[in-house]
Amino acid sequence: MNESAPLPVDAGVLITIAAATGDWECLSMLERPIIVTPVVQDEIQCGPSGRPGVATPMSSCMSVWPEPVVLPPWLRGVLDEGGEASVIALALEQGWPEVAIDDKAGRSVAMTCRLRLTGSLGLLIRAKRKGFPVMLSTAIGRIRAANIWLSPEVERTALRQAGEA
Repeated sequence: MNESAPLPVDAGVLITIAAATGDWECLSMLERPIIVTPVVQDEIQCGPSGRPGVATPMSSCMSVWPEPVVLPPWLRGVLDEGGEASVIALALEQGWPEVAIDDKAGRSVAMTCRLRLTGSLGLLIRAKRKGFPVMLSTAIGRIRAANIWLSPEVERTALRQAGEA
C-alpha cells in the first residue's frame, strides 16, 4: 500500500470530517498530499451556509488540482459530474491507487476501477493512529448531530478499528 501517494478526496468526506472535528487539520496527520479537484472545491465553497465545511479554511496539507478534470465518457454515464466522478477520474489519470469517497455509488464505481477506498471515518482512524487527538465515538456523535447518515455497521466497524468498541 502506497501511503505517500496523493489522495484525492471528495466533498462528502470533507463535509463529514468538518462536522466531526470542526476543520480539516486531521488530514495533515496523514503525511501525504491531499488533493481536492476544482469541482470538489466548488462544492465546499459554494455549499449552503451552515453546512459543515462551508467557509472553513483549507488545511495547509490540501491542494486544489490546478486544472479541471476531464471525465471519460464512460464515467459521465455512470455518475453525475460531481466530486466523486472528478476524484475517480483524477486518480485513474494520475495512476494514484486510492480515493476518499463516502457516497455509495461513487464507492461502487471506484471499486470497479480497482481503486482502494477510504472514507471520512477511515481517515479519522488513520489520523488518530498517528496521534491526532480524536475520540471516534465523539466524532460520530457530531456527525449524526449534523444530520449526516452513517450506517450502524460502518459505525461499529470504525469504533472497533479505532479501539473504542
